[in-house]
Amino acid sequence: MKIEKASNDLLRVQSDIFFDKSKGFTGNPYIDLLANKYPPYRLYPSISICVRDNKRIKYECVYIMGVNEFGKVIHELINWMVDHENGIIEYRKLENHDLFPDYVGCSRWEC
Repeated sequence: MKIEKASNDLLRVQSDIFFDKSKGFTGNPYIDLLANKYPPYRLYPSISICVRDNKRIKYECVYIMGVNEFGKVIHELINWMVDHENGIIEYRKLENHDLFPDYVGCSRWEC
């Protein structure tokens, strides 16, 4: 897992993810999380998380929440990423758009 803090308001986390099937990926898939506490053109903090490979994004999800929930959601998503980095995930969860978790107090938009 690689964690980069670009500023007080911007955090980027990358971790590997392992599926039981590797179909559709160019290179090793990984999870890319970008958390922006005060994003431009939005009123609320957002966290963008996606599964991608060397060439493209396979599946992306954006979480929108209030400032009070921001730290808790980042903490939970990083823990979720660690769990997935240490295990093997069924590829059908990605195909069925059932990979990313829901959290109380924030909206989740799938892209």
